[in-house]
Amino acid sequence: MKNLEIYIHIPFCVQKCAYCDFLSFPSGRKTRAQYAEALCREILEADIGAFPSGGGAEKVSGVNEGAEHERGINIVSVFFGGGTPSVPETEEMEKIMSALRARFVIKDPEISMEMNPGTVDRNKLEAYRDMGVNRISIGCQSMDDELLARLGRIHRRKDFLECYSMAKDVGFNNINIDLMSALPGETFDMWKHDLISAAELGPEHISAYSLIIEEGTPFFQMQKKGMLDLPDEEEERRMYRETGNILRPYGYHQYEISNYAKDGYECRHNLGYWTGTDYIGFGLGASSYIDGVRFRNTGSMRKYLKGSAREDIEILTTQDMQSEYMILGLRLNRGVGGKEFERRFGVGMMSVFGDVIEKYMKAELLRKTEEPDDFRISLTDRGFSLSNVVMADMLL
Repeated sequence: MKNLEIYIHIPFCVQKCAYCDFLSFPSGRKTRAQYAEALCREILEADIGAFPSGGGAEKVSGVNEGAEHERGINIVSVFFGGGTPSVPETEEMEKIMSALRARFVIKDPEISMEMNPGTVDRNKLEAYRDMGVNRISIGCQSMDDELLARLGRIHRRKDFLECYSMAKDVGFNNINIDLMSALPGETFDMWKHDLISAAELGPEHISAYSLIIEEGTPFFQMQKKGMLDLPDEEEERRMYRETGNILRPYGYHQYEISNYAKDGYECRHNLGYWTGTDYIGFGLGASSYIDGVRFRNTGSMRKYLKGSAREDIEILTTQDMQSEYMILGLRLNRGVGGKEFERRFGVGMMSVFGDVIEKYMKAELLRKTEEPDDFRISLTDRGFSLSNVVMADMLL
């Protein structure tokens, strides 16, 4: 049976944060209602088999009325991302979920939803729970009100704590907290305080990302003018290096470059991305990857509402897929297994990437772990800090 993940993009937010380069923007209720209708239409009319196969992969056929299960397709996860999926009215999110269940057989997948404090109340949380959402990701980013204001966030610490408490109270028992490090004006001690404050709440998962200054954002312009007081490189690396040590006593293990979970609560949807599971994206600007073919929806709201969605179709070569498999797989602590690689591509990993692997093993950025009848290649602790260097060399 073929596994498939679903991503739903909700592009709306209350206001744009100073660091954000995602496809998101404030909107009115009319636009949100029109978008929900267009999104439902795209879901119900989707034909996931309407693409040429890339790299010799087997083509999968799809038909309507939820028949993918009978055709050998298993929906393993659904992820509502954004933007802020908790901005639209509950009725619109219920329509979207109903369309998904009408189009796909969704038995017992992980169904995640991103949300920001200040955009949900108890009624919304109960509605999400009742429609099948079983994992939520709360965009906290920082526990410091001054840093939150600097980021352009609409919430403050007390709003986050209220949101988290409500989510637990209505029955969510798989919660992620998003935190960002290396923020303007942030010190290591402030970052440590954020991590401990989050860990003491006991969420099942913590995502700890370092701020990246993206072109086109207000922060990018401020940085060009010398107006951003960012931590220096050594302080930023210290924040990253010590994150796992700070979280470990609270029962969290690092399983990916920026993600930490209690046992059994790793994000299944993101694990699918990093291990090469096919996925289909619905909504404005959403990306998909099916059988070696990558495609993307239009980023124009006008075109999307008129029913024009898919564009930028790219058929990946076998080399493209091999590089991507290594780059994504090395994000995980467990790395990439030799047998997994050979089973997928019909050729040995060392015969394709041997020179690069040996180079970074000598530099102590990669390690090779021998297992019975197999081996695994993974980043060392130092390699995680310099992962971009290693991954750039994996491009064939």
